[in-house]
Amino acid sequence: MVEGDSAPTDRKAVAAASFGGWAADAFDYQLFGLALPLMLANWHLSPQQAGSIITFGLGCAAVGGPLGGHLADRFGRIRILTISILVVAIATFGAAFVTAPWQLMVLKGAQGLGFGAEWSVGAVMLAEIAPPRKRGSFLGMMQSAWSVGWAAAVLVYLAATLWLPGDLAWRAMFLIGIAPAALIFWFRRRLIARERAPGALNNAGIAPLAEFSVRKRLLLASLVGLGAHGGFHSLFTWLPTLLSTVRLYSPTVTGLALLLMTLAFATGCLVAGFLSDRLGRRPVIALFATCSALFALLFALIDGGPAIIVILALPVGFAAGGTPAILGCWFAEMFPAPVRGASVGLAYNGGRLASALLPGLIGWASAAMPLDILIGIVAAASYGLVVLILPALPETRDVNLIEGATA
Repeated sequence: MVEGDSAPTDRKAVAAASFGGWAADAFDYQLFGLALPLMLANWHLSPQQAGSIITFGLGCAAVGGPLGGHLADRFGRIRILTISILVVAIATFGAAFVTAPWQLMVLKGAQGLGFGAEWSVGAVMLAEIAPPRKRGSFLGMMQSAWSVGWAAAVLVYLAATLWLPGDLAWRAMFLIGIAPAALIFWFRRRLIARERAPGALNNAGIAPLAEFSVRKRLLLASLVGLGAHGGFHSLFTWLPTLLSTVRLYSPTVTGLALLLMTLAFATGCLVAGFLSDRLGRRPVIALFATCSALFALLFALIDGGPAIIVILALPVGFAAGGTPAILGCWFAEMFPAPVRGASVGLAYNGGRLASALLPGLIGWASAAMPLDILIGIVAAASYGLVVLILPALPETRDVNLIEGATA
C-alpha cells in the first residue's frame, strides 16, 4: 500500500489496525506504570530497582523500532506489525506470573522490543496511505489512540485496587493485558493477505542510509526524539508513584487525574495534527513542546492538593499529546521510501534509547533529591531540547511520499 494508491476500504482497515494497535500497546505499557506503586510495596522494590527495569524496557524499545522498521521495509508493514503485537501480548501476560524482579525485567524488555516496532512501523504505514494534505490529522488520530489504551489501563487499575489486595491486583492487571493485544493480532492476521508485496523495497538495501544528508537528519531527528521521549517518560512513568506514594493521594484522586489527562492527551493529538496540516510541522511542535515543559514543571513542583492536581491534569495532558502526534508524520516525510521504515525507527527510537536512561536516573537520584523536583527539571529540560533542535531540520508539510522526502 502506498500513498494515494489505496482504496478507501483498505485505507480504513489500515487506519483501524494502526489505531487499535497503538491503543493496545498504550494499555499494556501504562499498566506497568500503574502497577509500579503496588510492586514497590509488595516486593519492597526500591525506586532505583524500579528505575532500572523501566530503563531496560525503554532501551529494548529503542532497539525494536529500527529493527522492526528495517524488517517492514523488506517484508511488509502489516506482517511485522502482527508479530510485534503478539510479542507485546505474550510479554504482558507472562508478567503476571513473575516471582523475581529479574524476570519482570526480561519480560519488560521483550515488551519493549514489540512496542518499539509497533509505533515505528504503524506510523510509517499510516503516513504512506494518508492523503498528503491530511497526513498530520491521520497521524494525530493514530497518536490519540494512546489515550484510549491509557484510559482503559486506568480503569483496570481502579477496579483491581478496589476489589483485590495489592499483591493480587497488579498480577490481575497484567493478566487482563493480553485481551486487547490478542484482538488486534487476530484483526491484523486477516489483513496480511491483502497487503501488497514490498516489491522494490526488498532489493533496495540500506545504501541511502550511508548518504551524509540522511545521516545528518537521522542524528538531529534522534535528538528531537530524545527530548520528546525524555520529557514524556520522565513525567508520566513516575506520575502514579508521585501522586500515590509521595503525595499520598488516594487511588480515586490519582485515577481521576490520570483519566482527565488521557482525555486531554487525545484532544491535544487531534488538535496538533489538524494545525500541522495548516501551519506546518515545526511551528506546531515548537508550541506544544514549550507548553509541555511549562506544565510539566508546574505539575511536578506545585502540590496544592487534589483540586489543583485535577485542574492541572488537563493542560498537562493536552500539551503532552501534541509533540508525539506530529513526530511520526514529520519523520516519515524526511526520508526516502526504500529506507523509510528503518529511518523512522532509528530517528524515533534512537532518541528513545538515550531517553531510556532518564527514568532510571530519576529513580537513582531520588535518594539525594526529592522525586517531584527531579521529575519537573528533567521533563522540562527534555522538552527544551526539542525546541532547540527544530530550526536545524526541514519543514516537510505536503511532501510526496511516493517520491520520498526532498532535501
